[in-house]
Amino acid sequence: MEFPQELVEELYNFRDYYFENHSIDLAANFHADVKNKMISTLDKLEAAKCNTPNFDRAYYFYLVGKTYNVEGEYNAKAEENLSKAVKLNPSLIDGWNHLGDTYFKKGNYYEAKNCFANALNKEKNKVSLRNLSVVSRKESASTKESMINNVSMGVRYATEALELDPNDGTSWYIMGNAFISSFFSIKQSGKTLMKAMDAYNRAEDDKVARNNPDLYYNKAVALKFQEEYESALICFDKAHSFDPNWETPQILRDNLLKYLNSIQDLINSKGRVKNKKLHALVKSINVEKHLAPFDKLSEDKNDKKLTYIPLSQLMMGLNEDKVILGTVVCSVQNEELVPFTFCMVDTNYECIAVTVYNLANGQGVIIGDIVAIAIPFLRSVDFRFKNMKFNFKSIRISNPLLMAVNGKLLSSSKMSSMQISTFSEADNKI
Repeated sequence: MEFPQELVEELYNFRDYYFENHSIDLAANFHADVKNKMISTLDKLEAAKCNTPNFDRAYYFYLVGKTYNVEGEYNAKAEENLSKAVKLNPSLIDGWNHLGDTYFKKGNYYEAKNCFANALNKEKNKVSLRNLSVVSRKESASTKESMINNVSMGVRYATEALELDPNDGTSWYIMGNAFISSFFSIKQSGKTLMKAMDAYNRAEDDKVARNNPDLYYNKAVALKFQEEYESALICFDKAHSFDPNWETPQILRDNLLKYLNSIQDLINSKGRVKNKKLHALVKSINVEKHLAPFDKLSEDKNDKKLTYIPLSQLMMGLNEDKVILGTVVCSVQNEELVPFTFCMVDTNYECIAVTVYNLANGQGVIIGDIVAIAIPFLRSVDFRFKNMKFNFKSIRISNPLLMAVNGKLLSSSKMSSMQISTFSEADNKI
């Protein structure tokens, strides 16, 4: 005889739809409430076993293991019971998936992958596929080629999971993470980043996925990279709201606010440089000398010569065939290495922030450097967050080779591949 699996389904529904039935103000109680429900479910399963003659031992171990596995952290009893279940009945697909989940939480990615592969060999299913997407991206790689292959497989598995069920929010969330990994590990394609954001937005439409704090955290990290600061701050707040005991979203939100406040203050004060020194810095700008590298580059490549314009004439977005020039008046302190941020002033004493990506550590500019930027991309930051107001313009540089410092083009040796260190590892809760 089989046990009433609805007991365990009720437990998982309680967890997955917790915030559909409880106020977000009760988020601090979530983990304790799930644990209490888990204990109650285990008691009911034990009672059912005592009242069920000739019970299916494999199915019983599966349900007990799945019950223990409801929590986000590794549970040895979950592994023990699920191992017994699949040993007694290797056809338990969900048993293999949950066992793989426990190994993953334990950090044993090799065994986790084997479990998901076993389940997939028995039946193609979205859970195994999306879990393999996560495992593939976690696997260690000895070469760049193997790393790229792992990340590519992560995208492939997530795509196959969505092909089986295009409406599954959890699969969309993992798809978003896979695209983000591809963006930072393989190629920084704008299309890939847009696909990631679209996947996260699709996940938010799902009643289960939209209550996942990791979704908002990872989305916030991606938005911050895009310099969509207001949306990033809102998502960091959402992540913290769904899990008040998780400090990281709040820390990154506060760090971002500190960073933005610093930019605002330093632009307003022109780097806090005293007038006499500021005049000397601006006077050191020599348009002909400091733009010479781009003139020579245009000649060598038979390209159209870049037109020098002051900061005040910049248009929003990409300024093709244009070049700007200024002197560095300060660097902006940032808790993270990326982007390197500084402020510069042009010959009209206009001040602007500059964010530089893909720049090797320690290769930033210093006060007094004369910086020329070809084809500058202008962004506007203008929003309120709580009691803070931000209103400034900035130049975003994704390719440092479009910079010249003190009359010399930056070399490729000063570039680095982008890595996103703050991306959450929490998608191991699969």
